[in-house]
This record gives sequence, structure tokens and C-alpha cells, in this order.
Amino acid sequence: MKPFFLATASAVIVNFTVAVSPATPSINGKKATYTLTISGLNGFAGTVSLACSGGPANTACSVNPASVTLSASAATAPAKATVTLPNGAPIGTYTFTGTFSGVARTATATLTVK
Repeated sequence: MKPFFLATASAVIVNFTVAVSPATPSINGKKATYTLTISGLNGFAGTVSLACSGGPANTACSVNPASVTLSASAATAPAKATVTLPNGAPIGTYTFTGTFSGVARTATATLTVK
């Protein structure tokens, strides 16, 4: 009788997400602030770099802090994004990106200026 071998493999995909709140704000003025929540999944650990882009011409967008570190004991981290608008800016869509080791996750928000 020949021996029988059974090999099994399983993979747990470690990952992270980026969420933005509010997703559709409406402002009176030149500045909007968003809260970003970066969350690790399945034991993700690492430093996620954060950035924002989009919107009409001459719009400035910044994220503070520029990166967050997630671990098993700190699986979620917040960040603030600030968008500064020029006079007469129209509706704009902004993309907030988290990047780790070449993998990017995004969240979008549409801003309406009254």
C-alpha cells in the first residue's frame, strides 16, 4: 500500500481600508474638513501613507498626519484632511488614498460649495 499524503493550504489576506466622512458635505466658505478612518483587516500591520487629490483648479488638499501605523493592538487610526478652495469654486470630487507597499486603497467625497 502506498502512503497517502494530504496537503492543505490556507491564506489569510491582510488588508486595509480607507473611509471618509462626510462623503457629501456642503459648505459655505473656503475650507472643508474630512475625517479619514484607516482600518486594518485580518491582522494587518504596517505604515499606510495618506494623500488626497482632485477637485477644481487651484484647490489645495492636505492630510494630517501624512501616514498612520496600524498594528494588532491599534487596528484603526484616524486622520484629518483639509480642502482649501479658491473663490467661486464649483462642485469637486476628492480622492483620499492610503498606500502600503505598492497597494492603494481609496475613498471619495464630493464637495458642494454654496
